Amino acid sequence: MSALVDWMRDNMLTCPGKAMTGLDCPGCGMQRSIIALLEGDVLASLKLYPALIPFLITIILLAAYLFNRNARLAAWMRVFYLGTAAIVVLNYLLKLFWLGLH
Repeated sequence: MSALVDWMRDNMLTCPGKAMTGLDCPGCGMQRSIIALLEGDVLASLKLYPALIPFLITIILLAAYLFNRNARLAAWMRVFYLGTAAIVVLNYLLKLFWLGLH
């Protein structure tokens, strides 16, 4: 796992939106959050990108739904999808507000 984390640190992608505008995009912080999560630092991961863990749960629910088209899975997937979207938007707006870009 350490080799993967080292490789990820050395090969992080540049955000095209931030490169062009100088502003964080709604996904900024996700790569660093994944690295923190892989290192086992859940709190740091949540601080860097609060939507990562709900996003991963949504992906797992989607995969489960694709294998077993169950109405209960579909309902949970919708809940996590909407919750994750709300966290992304709220996090982005708070980030802009704290940076004084409102």
